Amino acid sequence: MWHIILVFIAGLLVGMVNGVVGGGSIIAYPVLLAVGLPPVTATINNSLGVSSANIFALFANIRHGRVDLRPYIPLAISSAVAAGAGCAALLLLPTRVFESLAPFLLLFATCTLFIPTKPHSDHRASSLFEIGAIGASGIYCGYFGPGQGVMVLATLSRNSSRTRHEINTGKNLIIALTSVVTSGIFIMSGHVVLWAVLALFTGSAIGGYLGGIYVTRVSAQVFRALIMIVGFSASIWLFFHTFA
Repeated sequence: MWHIILVFIAGLLVGMVNGVVGGGSIIAYPVLLAVGLPPVTATINNSLGVSSANIFALFANIRHGRVDLRPYIPLAISSAVAAGAGCAALLLLPTRVFESLAPFLLLFATCTLFIPTKPHSDHRASSLFEIGAIGASGIYCGYFGPGQGVMVLATLSRNSSRTRHEINTGKNLIIALTSVVTSGIFIMSGHVVLWAVLALFTGSAIGGYLGGIYVTRVSAQVFRALIMIVGFSASIWLFFHTFA
């Protein structure tokens, strides 16, 4: 019972963080490893479980204030298609390859929090860059998952004409559609641990909705600090666990 409660709490934190700044699934991945799931299984169940966070955060964003989502649809499609390729790589490549890469991927996901957001004024060049960058983040999301939200936020923030609310809503649309694709693939993978998915999904749904409502009232720096502490600590543990 304790492991269900622990995973639910992790999901709640993931949802709140993803609703505000992104990258929260970094928290859930080491928790799933700690309760005994193998790395590939933990990744798949993490992806399935936290898929509700950005979907419910998107609903809360729209309720909070209308945003024209049409410019973000091509970006969402780019991410979703690329994520399908990442899922295929995760399921088809040898498990040992992923286990060896997992510590580096988790460390990379944590380090994405240091990605600077520089406003970009050339809208045509910016659009091409965005499609490529968000497509690349989709491949990463399909293969590992944690950290895509921060990558998408950093990419969208390059356009200085967007408000924080628009950027957050666009990010949640992109990751919500990506999550639908990855979830559809992973459900058929044979790696689903039902209790873990349900605990994460419920927690992240509640947290995501709350995060979407209070996004303008919460300091993103607080959540970034939390993710960094968890991410770096888990990376050190995973390096030791994998290579020691």
